[in-house]
Amino acid sequence: ELLYPLIQGYDSVAINADIEVGGTDQTFNLLVGRELQKDYGQEPQEVITFPLIAGLDGVEKMSKSLDNYIGIDESAEVIFEKCMKIPDVLLDNYFRLTTDIPKEEYITVVNEDIREGHMIYARKIIEMYHGKEFIKPAEDRYVSIASNTIPDNIQILHIYEEEDNIINVLIKTGLASSNSESRRLISGGGIKIDGVTVSDFYLRLKGTHVISRGKNRFIKVIISEV
Repeated sequence: ELLYPLIQGYDSVAINADIEVGGTDQTFNLLVGRELQKDYGQEPQEVITFPLIAGLDGVEKMSKSLDNYIGIDESAEVIFEKCMKIPDVLLDNYFRLTTDIPKEEYITVVNEDIREGHMIYARKIIEMYHGKEFIKPAEDRYVSIASNTIPDNIQILHIYEEEDNIINVLIKTGLASSNSESRRLISGGGIKIDGVTVSDFYLRLKGTHVISRGKNRFIKVIISEV
């Protein structure tokens, strides 16, 4: 804690920075950079700080390592779903800090119909980072999942075996990354086949099935030798 501000501050000296931008949590470190520049005979940099945005958990700052983030390079479908998970009390902040929509254009909707407020936000973010043409498919998929129906455009995977064990199938489809994760998901009731919750680790599958993990991940598997 003592050395970090000095090391970060010296970066400003090393590149003779004119401006440094950071979150409000970095204000002290940025100001240390100014002081070090003075000591080295440089013109102190200007410091610009921005408010931090809380993550989807509503507690910690948004961070990929905490898995409470919305990634601008994620698919439109994932972005839409995550936008709908923003805590209601934070939606105004998200609009203010991440879009150019004037407050008077969204605040009434946010106050009167919070779900529609989330929808407006999700549409805007997808328009910004993917394009308008991606909005409707992403919204339709979200509405379909929210109403407990299977989306039309799910991935299809062909497994060329006569039959296969559910643990292996989950790994091959990418719904789980390992045997242990597969077992954990099954134990927790997080895997369904054709709408029925799976509880048997040794279940063997053949033919065509729709497998789901949670409420929003679906894949159709075709298990056959040909």
